[in-house]
This record gives sequence, C-alpha cells and structure tokens, in this order.
Amino acid sequence: MMTQRKKLRCRRLYADREVIVPARQQATVPARATLLSTKWPTGDTIVETRQMQPGVYLGQTLLSPGHRDLCVDIVNTTAKPKTVAVGEWLGNLHDVEVPSNQEWSGTSSDQQPTGAVPMSTEPVDVRAAAAASSTSTEIVDSLLQQLTESLAAEQRQQVGQLLQSYQDIFSTGTYNMGRTNLVEHEINIGNHPPIRQGL
Repeated sequence: MMTQRKKLRCRRLYADREVIVPARQQATVPARATLLSTKWPTGDTIVETRQMQPGVYLGQTLLSPGHRDLCVDIVNTTAKPKTVAVGEWLGNLHDVEVPSNQEWSGTSSDQQPTGAVPMSTEPVDVRAAAAASSTSTEIVDSLLQQLTESLAAEQRQQVGQLLQSYQDIFSTGTYNMGRTNLVEHEINIGNHPPIRQGL
C-alpha cells in the first residue's frame, strides 16, 4: 500500500502562453502553477534560477499566492530567438516567508521589503555587511590614491564618482568573488594547441 508523504508535495510552474524570446534579450513569460489541493492554502513562493536550454535562463522570481496570472523573466543569451512553448515546465515552486516591516532590519515604516527569505535561511549578519561596506570604501579610496598625477581635479572627481557608484563589484576579500555556472565563456584558439603556462 502506498501513502503520500508531506515531503513529496511539489508545485510546478508552467508557461501559460507561447513566447518568443529575441536574441540577447529578456522577456516576461505568463505562467501558471499547479495546485496541490483546492482546500490547501497557498502562500508566497519562489522559483529558482535555472538553465532551461543552452543559453536560455529563468530568473529567480518571487511569486504571489495563487496559481494563475503569474509572470517570470527569461533571458536569451544566444544569437538566435528562442521559443518558450505553451505548457513548458519552467521550474518547481518553493515556499518562502516574506518579512514584514517589523522583521526587516533597517527598513523604515514607509518602505516595503523587496526580497523574500526562504524558510530555511539564517538571518543576515548586519555586522558582516557593515564590515564589507567599509572594506569596499577602503578599496575605492586606495584606487583613487593610485590615479596618475596628470588627471585634472574634475577628472579625478568623475573617476571617484564612477568608482563609488560601482563599489559593490569590487572584491573585498579572498573568498567573496563569487562564481556562476549560468554562462559559459569559450576562447576560440582555432587549430593552435592549448597553451599551458604557470601564473
């Protein structure tokens, strides 16, 4: 005799309409979710980033309760248009808890949180975030000190503004550079044998 266990409960997300995603562009795809039960209440869910086919990726999306009128973003990094077919499986849904204003540290009463916290995640370490922020400021200051003396004061100011606006892309430590497997980079070497050389 087979019995259904709670851990087997799974909701899936499917494309509700056929959408052609142009080359090197992003498109919003209407979607619908399966229901586990008409009596089972649904809450906020999230669908994770995944590669749908080579060069075509589904973006991580927070979805409101319900099973109709959902939308997800899909990006096509290839040089040809790609089609998302009606009824195509987009991914599995995972339950999340969206923090209220009181639970969202550093959020004033007139701001709404924009993220979702999966039920299994730990709270963010505010001290670590503050330390990383001060470290990135130190890195920007260090880069400004290395600028050539031939730059005019206005040019130095422009460089400083540029570095400040993009300071979040600088590595602040040995292990925070991050990595992704969503996009693969190829180097065409033609018929030449690969070169192996020490750093």
